[in-house]
Amino acid sequence: MNKSCIICKSYDITFLRMYKNKHQSFKNLNLYKCNECNFVFVNPMPSEKILKEFNESYFNSAHGGFNLSKTAIAFFSGISKIRYNYLQNYLLKIKIENVENILEIGPGEGFFAENYLNQNKSHNYFVIESDQTCYNSLSKLGTIILDTDTYINSNLKFDVVIISHVLEHVSNPIEFLKLMTLK
Repeated sequence: MNKSCIICKSYDITFLRMYKNKHQSFKNLNLYKCNECNFVFVNPMPSEKILKEFNESYFNSAHGGFNLSKTAIAFFSGISKIRYNYLQNYLLKIKIENVENILEIGPGEGFFAENYLNQNKSHNYFVIESDQTCYNSLSKLGTIILDTDTYINSNLKFDVVIISHVLEHVSNPIEFLKLMTLK
């Protein structure tokens, strides 16, 4: 078991509860919160192999598939609008203009991508998604699907990289961020 936060390395962590997930990969694991950076994480983290298998079928394993209720669709759509407004305000604040190429890592079915593309039809929207069952809905939205290796070995540059609700799915978030953003 890791006695420190996997993001900021602080030892000031608090046990929250047993991790609640039906998937076998997360049985008997605990959920902790770092009191320094507020990151919430499973401890101990499952192995790389188990995480890869879980993430490759995430929507079936964690959410029971794509047959979402109207309430769930409304929830995800609402969250995507809040996230879109946050992004727009942030870009204005830091004076980033002329955005053309967007990369979203971990878009799932594409609720945020759909909202973004409805507002910015001329932008190129690239995605990296480990769960291939999401590819059909992402393709229908007009996103350009990349795999991690293609992206890392390419010369592609992006004006904005969006990573939301992803870091808790990787065993080494700092290395993951370096790999995905410092090319």
